[in-house]
Amino acid sequence: MVKFSDPQSLTPERVPVTKKLLSSVSSAHKAYRQTCEKEKQENERRRKKKEKEGAEIARRQKEMDALKAKNASLFDRETALKIREK
Repeated sequence: MVKFSDPQSLTPERVPVTKKLLSSVSSAHKAYRQTCEKEKQENERRRKKKEKEGAEIARRQKEMDALKAKNASLFDRETALKIREK
């Protein structure tokens, strides 16, 4: 026997443990585990996507910094040449 509280009548009842009850509980637990596993996989997929996007942003930022440095050195060279020509 298992105690069960009925939410409608708010009174505890004793329910016999039967094969049907055990089967229903097992089935519900299996469905719950599958739902949890799907959520876990979805969270992992989202985490990996965020990591990938972060890595891409960092890579682009690094490229931009390199281009800025290259442009700055070209500007310095151009300025130096103009000074020499005068």
